[in-house]
Amino acid sequence: MIFRHVEGYSGLPDLAAVREFVLGAEVSAAAYARNFGGTVKEIRKAQRVNEAFQQVLDHRQAAEALQHPALKPLLDEAAD
Repeated sequence: MIFRHVEGYSGLPDLAAVREFVLGAEVSAAAYARNFGGTVKEIRKAQRVNEAFQQVLDHRQAAEALQHPALKPLLDEAAD
């Protein structure tokens, strides 16, 4: 279904033919760029942690707990 819009594709009879079609169009990359540090798994975890921390910041009963000095670096980062 994906390949029906690809030039040269007219339907393929089996998985081996699909593999041959895809690998036949393979070219080496001229360059590679990685714009974000970390793996996809690490980035997604950081996003989940940030969402959870934002919920804590929004919770009215969290103010007292957030006064602890150990949380200052985290709060400073959240303020940016």
